[in-house]
Amino acid sequence: MEFDPDEALDAAIHVFWTKGFEATSTKDLMEAMGLSKSSLYQTFGSKKELFMRSLVRYCAFAGGRERASLDGQKPGKSFIVAMLRALSNPDRFPDDPRGCLLVNSTVELGKRDEEVSAYVNNRLRLSLEMFEGAIRNAQESGEISPEKDHASLARMLVMSIHGLKAMSRLNVDQSDLRPAVEEVLKLLD
Repeated sequence: MEFDPDEALDAAIHVFWTKGFEATSTKDLMEAMGLSKSSLYQTFGSKKELFMRSLVRYCAFAGGRERASLDGQKPGKSFIVAMLRALSNPDRFPDDPRGCLLVNSTVELGKRDEEVSAYVNNRLRLSLEMFEGAIRNAQESGEISPEKDHASLARMLVMSIHGLKAMSRLNVDQSDLRPAVEEVLKLLD
C-alpha cells in the first residue's frame, strides 16, 4: 500500500500536538497515519524518532510562517509588534486549544529528554537571534532606543511569547491575553 510520508508525518504532528508524546500510543499514530505497525516503524523508526521528525517539521512550518510575514523586509519593530499581537488575536485559532507543539513539548519533556532539550534550546537560540536582529534594526532606524540592551530585550520577548503560547493551551479567553501583550510591547518604547 502506497502512502505519502509527508501526509503521514502531518497526521502524526496533529496527534502529538493534541495528546502530547507520553499520552500518544502507537495505535493512535497508526490510526491517524493510516499505517500498519510495520510500515510505521520501517518508515519512521521508533515513536521517539517519529516525534522528533514531527517536531522538526512543525517548527519548519511555523518558522516559515514567521519568515513569510517579513515579506522580504528587514525585521524591525513593526515585525515584533505584529508577531506579539497575532498571539493574542482571539480569532487566530478558534476552538483549537492545542497551543504550540514546541512549547508543549518543552513543558512535557524538556528536562527529562536530552534530545528534546537540545532541539528546544537550538530553536530558542534561533528565536533570540531573530529578535536581537529585529531590535538592532529598530534601534538603527530610531524606532527603539539604542540605550536598550537588545539581548535582554530579546530574551524578555522570547520568554513572553512562550508564556503566551503556554497560556493559549489553557481554557483562557484569548482576549484576556491582549492587555498582557500590550504591556510587553511597552518595553519597546
